[in-house]
Amino acid sequence: MAEASGQTVYDCALKLLSQRAYSGGLLALRLRQRGAGKEQADEAVARLTAAGLLNDEAYARRLFELWRSKGSSGRAALVAELKRKLVPSHVVAKVLASLPDGSEQEAAAKALAAFWRREAKKMQTIEALPAGQERSVLLQKLAAAAGRYLAARGFKSEAMALVWDKLGEVSDFRPL
Repeated sequence: MAEASGQTVYDCALKLLSQRAYSGGLLALRLRQRGAGKEQADEAVARLTAAGLLNDEAYARRLFELWRSKGSSGRAALVAELKRKLVPSHVVAKVLASLPDGSEQEAAAKALAAFWRREAKKMQTIEALPAGQERSVLLQKLAAAAGRYLAARGFKSEAMALVWDKLGEVSDFRPL
């Protein structure tokens, strides 16, 4: 699309939008990657936005709903995904403001339940051990693994406190 006209860039943008949803920033980036100039890409995005065919807030809300339906990652993961998709920061802030209280804890509980299902055999092995130093060390390693599992999924420390609560429920382990 080297030296393409504004209409050609606009037509390319329409074709891209017909295949999947984009944020304005991501669509402009894709157009520039295909050879459009910055001004042409920005003009095409502005025209699509004015026509109601491109809406960053609606796009961010769809990502938010998808994130909520999965329920296996934290708020930081949602923010990272929205930024990766080049959603403007004011739209990200608006979406985050709509997060219900306790949603992070609910998502962390779901993610932690998935971790426990995955590690059930290891937990049974640890619980079969007699009380003592080896059992305590293994439980601490499992707690650290659970913390890393939640951190890798974008949960903050407040939600990760759930790790300690859940460990207390499933064993005699009590964190220091």
